[in-house]
Amino acid sequence: MKQEFVDSRKESILLASNKNMKILKCFFEESPYYSPFFNKQKGYRYLIEINNKEQIETGIYLHYIDNIKKSIAVDVSCMVGCSENCFFCSSKNINYVRNLTSDEMLEQILLILDLHPYSDFEDVVISFHGIGESSLMPEKIISVAKSMREIIPDCAINIATTGANPNAFKLWKEAGIKWTHLQVSATDDSVNNLNKMEQLVQMFDEEKMLNYFSQIKFSYVLIKDLNDKEEHLARLISIFSGKDYIIKLSKLNNPSNKNQIESSSSEKFEYFITELAKNNVKNYRFGPLIDSEISCGQLVYLNNNQKEC
Repeated sequence: MKQEFVDSRKESILLASNKNMKILKCFFEESPYYSPFFNKQKGYRYLIEINNKEQIETGIYLHYIDNIKKSIAVDVSCMVGCSENCFFCSSKNINYVRNLTSDEMLEQILLILDLHPYSDFEDVVISFHGIGESSLMPEKIISVAKSMREIIPDCAINIATTGANPNAFKLWKEAGIKWTHLQVSATDDSVNNLNKMEQLVQMFDEEKMLNYFSQIKFSYVLIKDLNDKEEHLARLISIFSGKDYIIKLSKLNNPSNKNQIESSSSEKFEYFITELAKNNVKNYRFGPLIDSEISCGQLVYLNNNQKEC
């Protein structure tokens, strides 16, 4: 049973967010899921206005095994717009304006959590997995994570990053925040030759990162005829065989951009899963069974097809 908010700042933070942040729209989607942790997701994605001028998006996802409540995860945005240019993500279609402050990220989380009772879910996850690149503001991520631990002491922290700033990993390691998962996306580079992923693994080995994070996984978005070939599989095996890092084979959510790309077939996913496992590479498949319009890589303000809350 989760504790309710225990920090005395909760009310003042929520009052501040009611003044500075306003929900413009909310969209809802329910979908069956590929995941070792849950098989159904109820997702809500919010379009939020800050100070009557800037817009961000925040997702909250309720996870179930059948009808058993497992986890509730908030996908936090850390930027207005995005400074990255990941070709498989809709965020490339909006201009970068600025980084959010730590207080703005905290207000964003509490504003959304206050709308969704979470006490009967097994886990609460604060995931820096929304719009923006977390490694470009590592100190702010640490500040927000520590504040959330004061408010919900047993929440999990998930830091998702492209690794744009490699020094961020050492700062997060030195912060020593327990129950923190690290998720690294190297899909942009994996289209070419996976060099960046290999370099990060070497650095993680040297820094003994697995001693400081509860889990480290690499998100690999499997894209048809682009990074799902035999040479990509062989390279993944050469980098990860026998190591304790995990490959998260992710489904592509169709992006709102002009690139004619699509997710790999179920058969290709199963082939990669099987071959990686045979070669002692930890991995799992992840993603909705439907074409999601509000999950990772999606923007609600660009798409009017979603079902409003």
